[in-house]
Amino acid sequence: MYWYDQNARRYPSENERNQQAQQRATQAQQRATQALVELEALKARVKQMGINPEDLVD
Repeated sequence: MYWYDQNARRYPSENERNQQAQQRATQAQQRATQALVELEALKARVKQMGINPEDLVD
């Protein structure tokens, strides 16, 4: 269930808030996974150029 305040603003129920939090967590995980995939692709390109990717790390 959800509720409205005196200004008619709707507030999510606890279940809705939990679902939204889960959705945000899933999206963050997907972005992190995509970033790792892109990083590995970048490392492969650098390696093709004859550069050791580990040498680029501070």
